[in-house]
Amino acid sequence: MALKSKFSISLWLMFVAIITVSLVFAARFGVANLQYYAARNQLEQWQEKQAVTSKASFDIANNAIDFAVSLHGSHPNYLMTRGLVTEWGVFSGELPTTYLENAKKVYLQSASLRPTWPLVWASLGMIKWRQEEFDSELFKYIINADRYGPYKPEVTYFLVELGLALYSTNHPFFFEFNDIVLERIEKGLSNTRTKPLITSIVSNYDQVKSVCMWFNSKEKFDVESYLNCGE
Repeated sequence: MALKSKFSISLWLMFVAIITVSLVFAARFGVANLQYYAARNQLEQWQEKQAVTSKASFDIANNAIDFAVSLHGSHPNYLMTRGLVTEWGVFSGELPTTYLENAKKVYLQSASLRPTWPLVWASLGMIKWRQEEFDSELFKYIINADRYGPYKPEVTYFLVELGLALYSTNHPFFFEFNDIVLERIEKGLSNTRTKPLITSIVSNYDQVKSVCMWFNSKEKFDVESYLNCGE
């Protein structure tokens, strides 16, 4: 009986230990998730206004996502958000440009955990663009973003803007992925959701005539239904 009693107590203690550990992990994840959403809320405001709204807002996002990553450092969403907050910090002047390497590092960590996530590849491509590094690494990021996000608006915006920015300055790297750029312009203009921004990007880079010429020569896409090619 004594042996059976000790065995029962051991099972009970093991059960309590498992429950306790589970509760601790659940609590950590819950706190991390709250901090993640606190950072995301600030990011959404910046994206809407296309600017970091204040230093206080940046500090809230920066501290929140730091805490989330410290609690759950292998969560791809948290790592992606860590990179985005850092990029916005550099963009707004809250952080020096050297911090772009920090953003790149966490994006690569995120990509290793979720390699088919197109937005992280587009974000890595944006980092390379900001650093003016037009090389095989950037080409890899472009290919992965295009492959894994064929219908992702954010990927389309990135590829079209990068392509037209390079074309407008006669940069030779444009011809490394010009077919992708044309395909993305066609997709973007054909979709009512993405058409306004794609039209704006084409106009902002003063490439309406160039885009019209590209598609008119191919005769596969009625570009004049989407852009004012006569101007």
